[in-house]
Amino acid sequence: MTSAGPSTGASGGQVTSFILITSDDERIYGWHILPLDVYERCAAPLAANPVRELGNFNKMLACKLMIEDAEFKAIVNSHINASHNSQMGCSATYKLLTSLPNTYVLTLAYRGFVHSTGSPRKVA
Repeated sequence: MTSAGPSTGASGGQVTSFILITSDDERIYGWHILPLDVYERCAAPLAANPVRELGNFNKMLACKLMIEDAEFKAIVNSHINASHNSQMGCSATYKLLTSLPNTYVLTLAYRGFVHSTGSPRKVA
């Protein structure tokens, strides 16, 4: 599996895919979208260090850029529950959100959807 990410309308290198491991050992697929202002400023280092495999987000350049951004704002989004990475309207939403200065988007897929393991469940 590569780090291709969803169809966001973003430029190459602006999206980093990753896996979170839950306490019950399920893998939750997610992706991080850099704000356009940060991406434009860091396009060369991102191109020189492409993410080729899903892995620990904390070790990725995209995470470092977010953590070192003193003015960062993060939007955490639960991706719509579809069996593919793109839906009508998502690209426009991601483009709008990442056009805001220093606004990073972290999107997670539900259990059992996209590349996440397990199955959706309701915990009461």
